[in-house]
Parts: sequence; structure tokens; C-alpha cells
Amino acid sequence: MSRKVQLEILKELLWLGIAVILCLGVTYPLFGVIDNQHLLLNIGLIVLFVYYFRFTVFLGDVRIFKNNYIKAGFFALNIGVFLFTLERLQYFFYVFDNYDNRYFASGNEIEMSQPQFFSMVEFFKKEIVFFMIGFLILIVFLQFRLLFSKWKRKKS
Repeated sequence: MSRKVQLEILKELLWLGIAVILCLGVTYPLFGVIDNQHLLLNIGLIVLFVYYFRFTVFLGDVRIFKNNYIKAGFFALNIGVFLFTLERLQYFFYVFDNYDNRYFASGNEIEMSQPQFFSMVEFFKKEIVFFMIGFLILIVFLQFRLLFSKWKRKKS
């Protein structure tokens, strides 16, 4: 492997490490409190949030976006990802409004007091809404970046 490819792989591993560290730092207090279905969605959302942040800010440095066909495919894929995330956000707002906090319980929170448990659920609610809205904003920004990069390349 050439030196450039090794550096690209190292950069990908660095971003994966950043995503994992942020994900564990944010979701660690929720392990054993929130059920796994919602916790796994939360973990996946945070990892995608970090990668979309990277794609949006460092679009020119990402090797896979050098190909115009990949950019066009990613642009089309982002429309579906945006709609899916928006549907999940609406689902969470529906659940927050219509269900009790015990809906998110994993069954392992027996040793917690009720105020501690409700505090953790409130943290989960704020955190999932923050990352979902941030992810939706990043998708829109990435769409504009993909369009502008295509337009800039066509113009020159």
C-alpha cells in the first residue's frame, strides 16, 4: 500500500474512534436504564451524526466523494435518510406526548430511585431530539455542499 492510502485508512480509523468515544460518552449513563431498541437507535444516530459532520465540513478531503457518481448516489440516498429520520423524530414526539416515561425502561433500573430514573429519561429525550435535529440539519447542509461541489466542478 502506498503512503497516501495508509494515511486515508488512518484518517478513517481516527474518525471512527471519535465517533465511538462521543457515542460512549453520551450514551454511557443510559446503559441499563433505556431499553436496547431505543439505545441502539441512539447509538447509530450519534455515529451517523459524527460522520455526516465530517462529510459536511471536510467534503473535499473525503476520498469517496472524488467520484461524481458516488456524490449523485449519496445525494439521492440522503433524501431517504432525511425522510426516515424525520419519521423517527415524529415517532419520538408521539411517544413522548402519549406514553409514560416507563415506556423506555429496560427492566434493569430497579436499583434506581424514581426521580433518578425520570431524570435519566429526560436526559434521553433531550439528547435524542438534539442529535436528530442536528442530524437533519447536517443532511440539508451536506445536500447543499454536494450540489455546490458539483456545480463548481462543472463551472471550471
